[in-house]
Amino acid sequence: MQSNKGKKVLSKIKRTFLRMTSPSEFGGTEIRFNHELSLNIPPAIARGDAAYKRAAALIQRNNIISFPLDTRIKYYRLIELLLTDTAAQYENASNIAAALKIDMDFESSFKLFAFLAEKISLLLEIALSQETMFSADDAFSQKFGSEATELLQNSDTVFAEHEVALSRFLTKLIASMDSRIENIRSQNLSLMAKADAERYIKAYTEFSSIFSGEKEDSEFKIS
Repeated sequence: MQSNKGKKVLSKIKRTFLRMTSPSEFGGTEIRFNHELSLNIPPAIARGDAAYKRAAALIQRNNIISFPLDTRIKYYRLIELLLTDTAAQYENASNIAAALKIDMDFESSFKLFAFLAEKISLLLEIALSQETMFSADDAFSQKFGSEATELLQNSDTVFAEHEVALSRFLTKLIASMDSRIENIRSQNLSLMAKADAERYIKAYTEFSSIFSGEKEDSEFKIS
C-alpha cells in the first residue's frame, strides 16, 4: 500500500499538471483537449504509461521467480501497485473520452492493464500463501484422513508450481507487447495538439522519475 507521503507527492504533481491549461505555458497555439474534464487525459495517460514502463522493466529485467520468497513478495507488491495505477489512469481517460465522444481508444489499454494487475495480484496471493506451510498432527489426520492430510502438507509445492507458470506467462506476454505498447504511446501523442503533447511529455518525465525508485526515500524503491 502507498504511504500517505507517497500519495501526497503524486497528488501534488497531478494538481500541477492539471493547472497547465494555457497554450502560452508551452509555446503552443492549439488545444485539442479544451473541455474541463478532457484536460485530465494527457497527464493521466502519461502517469499510466510511466507506471507501466517501470512495472514492465521490473518484470523483464529481473528473474523474480529465482529470488527468495520475501524478495518476490516485495517485487509483486510494487508491480501490483504500479499496474493498478496504470489501469486506473487509463480507465479514467477511457471514461472521459467516452463521455465527451473523443475519438481516442483508451478502453482497450485499460482492459489489458486491468488484466495484468489482476494476475500480478494473484501472483502475490500465491506467494503469500507459501509463507506458512500447512502442518498437521495425528489428531488432524485421524479426523480428515491421511490422503487429505498429505495433499495439504504438499500444497506449498502445488502453489510454487503455479507461481512459476504464471510468472513465466506474464514475462513472455509483456515482452511480446513491448513494441506495440510503445507504438500506441507514440500514436496517442501524434493525435494530440502540440500543447497537449507537451503537457503529456512533461508529466511522463516527472512520473517516470517518481516511479523509478531512484530517490532514497522513494515509495517505489525495492529495499
